[in-house]
Amino acid sequence: MTNAFLPLIRQHQGRVVNVGSLLGRLSAMYSSGYCISKFGVEAFSDILRLEMTRFNVGVSIIEPGNFMSATAIMNDAYQSCRHLWNQLDESLRKDYGGEEAIDTLIGVTELVVKKLSVSVYTSRVK
Repeated sequence: MTNAFLPLIRQHQGRVVNVGSLLGRLSAMYSSGYCISKFGVEAFSDILRLEMTRFNVGVSIIEPGNFMSATAIMNDAYQSCRHLWNQLDESLRKDYGGEEAIDTLIGVTELVVKKLSVSVYTSRVK
C-alpha cells in the first residue's frame, strides 16, 4: 500500500507512519512469528526513511506500548503459555529448565509489559 501511494507522498512532501512494536527491536521467547513481522516493519521503515530523505518525506514508526497491561490480553497469553508448557514432554521441560524456567519467563514478561510506554521514532528533513 505504501509503495502504491509513494509517488503522491513524494510529490506533496508528505509522511509515512507505520505501526510497529517494541518486539520489532527485541526478541522475545515464544514470540517468533510476531517478532519477525515487527522486525520487518522496523526494517522497511528504516530503509524507506533513508530513501525518502531527498524527497523531504518523513517516515515515522509508532510503537504502542502499554496496551497489554490495560487489557486482559496478557492473561490469555500467560494461560496459553502455561497450557503449551504443560503439553510438553517432561524431558523437554527439563531441558528448558523446568518449572522455574516458565515461572521466570512469565515473571520477566510481566515486568517488561508493566514498563512499556509509547515511543515514536520519526525523522523529518528540514
